[in-house]
Amino acid sequence: MMGVSDMRILVIPELDWVSALPNRVHKIFSRLTKDNEIHVIYFEHKKSMIDKSCRLHNNLYLHKPPSIFIQNKILFYILNAPSFYFYISKIIRKYRIQIAVSTNFLFSPLIAQLTKNKIPFVFDLVDYQPFHIHYIRFLPKSIRNIGKFFLQYVLDYDITHSDYNITTGLPLYLYARSKGLKNVSIIPNGVNLRLFNSHYDKTIIKKNHQLSSPIISYIGVLEYWVDFNYLFQSIKLLKQDFPSIKLLLIGPSRHYGINRIIKLAKKYNISNNILIIGTIPYKELPLYICSSDLCILPFVKNYLTHCVIPMKLFEYLACQCPVISVSLVGVKSVFKNLIYYADTPQEFKHVFKKIYYDNKELKTKLSRSKVVIQKYDWDLLAKNFLKALNNVISKF
Repeated sequence: MMGVSDMRILVIPELDWVSALPNRVHKIFSRLTKDNEIHVIYFEHKKSMIDKSCRLHNNLYLHKPPSIFIQNKILFYILNAPSFYFYISKIIRKYRIQIAVSTNFLFSPLIAQLTKNKIPFVFDLVDYQPFHIHYIRFLPKSIRNIGKFFLQYVLDYDITHSDYNITTGLPLYLYARSKGLKNVSIIPNGVNLRLFNSHYDKTIIKKNHQLSSPIISYIGVLEYWVDFNYLFQSIKLLKQDFPSIKLLLIGPSRHYGINRIIKLAKKYNISNNILIIGTIPYKELPLYICSSDLCILPFVKNYLTHCVIPMKLFEYLACQCPVISVSLVGVKSVFKNLIYYADTPQEFKHVFKKIYYDNKELKTKLSRSKVVIQKYDWDLLAKNFLKALNNVISKF
């Protein structure tokens, strides 16, 4: 028997709810379970993660539709579309779902049709997904271009056939508005301020890994959108003045590959200055951030990265760690001059030395960021998200 709640929400995530790294969907909807029923559709992107539908905790329910397991996501959704359609229709009726929210752009066209004239459908636009096909390097360029055209059509269908669109920042907001839409707003990414703060012992990680300052850390997936050439050239330049400098790479690498990173570090003669930590428990991230002299966002500059405003930046600043990022439209629209920017290895070296030696400017930036970051607490953002959903329901 389900408990009393204010709203019954169906969530269709892009990433596997069980095995995916903590992300925006987790952060928002896990908080909404206090007073709302959250029903998550679990698409099995990894074989046999769970056997059947289940109640995870409180008002959070995981529904696993019957499916043919295929690793290729496009084929996975196409081949399983009929069974998914009937299964989700049944979930909506059985649990009297009031609103559907999707971040899964490949599956959202089906959700748009399934919910049409029945319940409102909200699309949470968190990424410019069509660009990702450019990173599938084994495909010929002509096939990638055709694929991008198709995926672009799918994304545009999602945002034009939803009842409301929520975006993470200004670039994606403007993209949605460029399609003639007015039913769009911004609810940014955020940070858990109870977990990410500056109160951690800054010596634990240094002792565990036998490190000394300066320490530069990158936290996130180690994939093609990270500009390793820019980053490693920057470390090579800094090594001239800081021979013992260490770059910590914290996160998994599924496609780009750890071996490729190791070879590139060897090419730049900085192998001894790189420490690949890999994936660590999420709760340990603040320890690494607080132990760092600098945290970074060294992305390749393209339309995809100009649109993203990663969670890691909010987490860096919540821990009062200085940040250098390449100058990206989305990032600058939120963080403005709270962080530092460097687009070349030479600029990176110059800015790092400025951070390392100019405590006055750094203290001013960190003091201001400590105030600003408060409005990006996930608790507050989840309330804003719920308010947006209530408004959509009231106008449906």
